[in-house]
Amino acid sequence: MKRWAIAVAMLGFASPALAGVVPIAGVFGNGAGCAFYMTGKASPDMVVLTPDTVSSGKGGCDFMSLTATESGGFSVGAVCSGDGHEGIDAVSIADRGEAGFFVSVNGQAEWGPLLACPGVEDLSPGVRI
Repeated sequence: MKRWAIAVAMLGFASPALAGVVPIAGVFGNGAGCAFYMTGKASPDMVVLTPDTVSSGKGGCDFMSLTATESGGFSVGAVCSGDGHEGIDAVSIADRGEAGFFVSVNGQAEWGPLLACPGVEDLSPGVRI
C-alpha cells in the first residue's frame, strides 16, 4: 500500500504548467499507466513518465537533475524508492520517436514503450509531445 501512496504523491507534483526536469511535455505511459494517471487506480503493470517523475507498480523516482542530454534521450539523477530500496539512482530515458520512451533505472530492466497518454496533452512550445 505504501508504494501506491508514494506513486500518487509523486504524480501529484507534476504540473503541465511548470517546466519539469526532463524537457518533455505531457504524460507518457503504458495502457495501465495512463489509466492510473487519469483515474488513480493503480495496477502492478503500470508505468507512467512525466517531466518530473517515473512511477511503476513497484515504486518510482522523483527526478532531481538533468545530468545529460543526448540525441537519443536523457540521463537524470533521481530519488527512487520501491521493492525495499530507497536512494539516489541514475535514470536513463531513451526517446525512440514514434516508438515512444523507454526508461531504465541504474541500467536494469527497461520499461516501455511509453506513449503519450490521451487527454493530458500539453501545448508547451519547443518540447516533444
